[in-house]
Amino acid sequence: MMEKEATVFNNLSKLDDFLHREITEKMQKTDLDYGQAMLAYARENPALMALRDALFRDNRSGTKVYKIVKGQLVELENQIRELVRDAMKEHPELDYGEALKKVAASEQNLLSARERARNFLG
Repeated sequence: MMEKEATVFNNLSKLDDFLHREITEKMQKTDLDYGQAMLAYARENPALMALRDALFRDNRSGTKVYKIVKGQLVELENQIRELVRDAMKEHPELDYGEALKKVAASEQNLLSARERARNFLG
């Protein structure tokens, strides 16, 4: 039996790598952050995103995607924690919760990305 060649069109990992490069390039050409660039790319390429969804559903374990999202969540949590610490240094009268609210007001995209990752991981 001949093994099917893994291409960007039948391998989730290769497609994710391709999409990441495309989205990163879109970010570099525009003033969009990663999430905004991803949404814009998805609107421009619905068939490719549908293919990605189908490959994701066919991915038996989902382990790779879970690890990527979990890693992104850890990175987001670290960024938020650092921003909260900076806010507390700048405003010593704030406790952690108040500093977090201050960060949330100025870094809405960061906290939204964290919430999306948390929801994905359940």
